[in-house]
Amino acid sequence: MEFSDKWIDCTLGDFLTLKNGYTFKSEDYTNEGLPIIRISDIQDGEVKTDDSVRIDKSKIKEGFEIKKGDVLVAMSGATTGKLGRYVSDEIAFQNQRVGNLIPKDPRIDKSFIYYWVSIHKKDIEDQAYGGAQPNISSKLIEEIPTRIPPLPEQKRIVAKLDNLFAHLDQLKARLQNIPTLLKQFRQAVLTQAVTGKLTEEWRKHNAKIETATLLLEKIKSNRTGQKSRKLAEIENTNNSILPHTWKWCQLDEISLLITDGKHGDCKNEINSGYYFLSAKDISNGCLNYDKAREIVYEEFYETHRRTNLEEGDICVVNTGATVGKSAIALNNEFTTRTTFQKSVAVIKLFKESIEPKYINYIIELETPRILQKSGGSAINNWLLSEMRAFWCQLPPTAEQKEIVRRVESLFAVADRIEANYKKLQEKIDHLPQAILSKAFRGELVPQDENDQPASVLLDKILRESAQNLKSKEKLKQLA
Repeated sequence: MEFSDKWIDCTLGDFLTLKNGYTFKSEDYTNEGLPIIRISDIQDGEVKTDDSVRIDKSKIKEGFEIKKGDVLVAMSGATTGKLGRYVSDEIAFQNQRVGNLIPKDPRIDKSFIYYWVSIHKKDIEDQAYGGAQPNISSKLIEEIPTRIPPLPEQKRIVAKLDNLFAHLDQLKARLQNIPTLLKQFRQAVLTQAVTGKLTEEWRKHNAKIETATLLLEKIKSNRTGQKSRKLAEIENTNNSILPHTWKWCQLDEISLLITDGKHGDCKNEINSGYYFLSAKDISNGCLNYDKAREIVYEEFYETHRRTNLEEGDICVVNTGATVGKSAIALNNEFTTRTTFQKSVAVIKLFKESIEPKYINYIIELETPRILQKSGGSAINNWLLSEMRAFWCQLPPTAEQKEIVRRVESLFAVADRIEANYKKLQEKIDHLPQAILSKAFRGELVPQDENDQPASVLLDKILRESAQNLKSKEKLKQLA
């Protein structure tokens, strides 16, 4: 659709005035009185007074009032160009560098001003100046070239946009629940997995498998040359009733080694190929080497002799804000060249009998409880003694593998839903600008041949402006 000849080329300033705010003194700010709107109060297309500073009525500067529906714009700082509609019934006042976009004709809907200026947000950002501190003047904003439709079409555009954006807000609200639902789903799957409910039917068809009790006895007999370690006396507070083929055990009973990284620092060496990872390098269930430190071989070897990272080892954060986050070492070129700082513990399981992914599910599920019980005050800690005494629900080996297969299958479904959600979210994030662009190309609402051209409205504004100027000059002469 082409623009109707009733649209006209103009500047923003032909139809609106941008009034800058007043420099209220910060020492006058208080928790009571009238709200002063600062740039930080403009958020997500709205201006709210929830966190506004306030000022006593006696210190108010008249002429800077903000009323419900007014459209405000940030005129400096990192968010120059952000817009918001004032939604409160309470009268507020403009602080400096907050602009109020005031229509020059009362028939122009303030919502139209909001939508109309929104399509020029990028133009405002491009015009901003001031080096490290973006800044724009009222004059520069008013001089931005644009097009404007006739007054009746403006009203049709506002009605259509209000309707579309209301539906879009409803869709966003529904989508916001998806990450929470997916998190709850994954947690429920893990709970079902480690209590035996996920494989309840599977056990009926696999009744003759070796029990966990026999499995633990076999592991115990294979601990050749290892001294039995006295474990910390930690009560098993989990009241889950396990299937009869399962058994409660402590993590040390099914591990060859549980240790932590170096209690001290190492000397860096760029591109040495020997990695010294810490808690920050464990994220999203993986060992992340993007910002990993590389150290001299001699210092690497000293710690590596003890940690000796191998495929299938569980690496778990045991100190700091992310206690319980874990990753399983993969079969790649990094693993045998990796050691750790003391903030990461390494759990080496009896891999012939114990499935690392299954034990990692238990750690992942129990992380909130681990954090609750961690010995640190300002800093969380999961002590090695506590880790070794950590209680695990142990199924037979074959069932561990079946559990991992089923969990991975269900998590793959959740991952696909999450990927589709992110794609949809990205499309929705771009949709408002696409809708606005369509509206101001004249393609969103029908154009009516009976509409008065926008030029008629502009002529009226120009005549009234000229009359006001004459009146002011007369007053000056009389004075």
